Amino acid sequence: MGDPVDLIVVGSGPSGVQAAKAAIESGLSVTVVDVGHHEDGLAGLVSDRPFSELRRTDREQHRYFLGPPRPGGVAAAQRVGSQLTPPRQFILRDVDRYLPLESATFFPLQTLALGGLGAGWGAGTPTFEDFELRTAGLEPAVLARYYRQVAEDIG
Repeated sequence: MGDPVDLIVVGSGPSGVQAAKAAIESGLSVTVVDVGHHEDGLAGLVSDRPFSELRRTDREQHRYFLGPPRPGGVAAAQRVGSQLTPPRQFILRDVDRYLPLESATFFPLQTLALGGLGAGWGAGTPTFEDFELRTAGLEPAVLARYYRQVAEDIG
C-alpha cells in the first residue's frame, strides 16, 4: 500500500475532500479512498463548455438539463433527488437498497456515487439565504468566510 500515512479519509465527496484539505494544510500526510457508482453512458451528454455559454447557445440543452418527461408527472418530480439532471440521476443508484431509511419528516439526499454528493453538482452550489441561516440559529456573517473558502476551493 506504500508509505504509512497520518490520516485516511473515506469518501471523496465534498466533505471528505474538505477534511483532507484541512489535514494536509496542517502538515499531515493523507490518503483519500473512495468506491462508488459512476455513469459513463450519460456523461457524454454534458458538454464541457461553460454553463453560461450552454444556456445561450445549445439548442439541445434540454436533453441533459431536463431529460425526458417523468413517469408519474409532478408527484414523481417531488421525490428526493428530483432536482438532479438526467446524467446525474445515477447518484441515487442502490441508495434504497444499501442505505434504507424510513421517516415521515426527514428526507436526506444520500448517495453511493464515486465522489459523493459532489457527483450531483451542476453549475454551482447554492448558498442558504440569511433568513434561513438565522432560522437555524446561525449567524450569516460567521458563515460568509466559509462560503468564500468553498467558492475558492471549488471554483
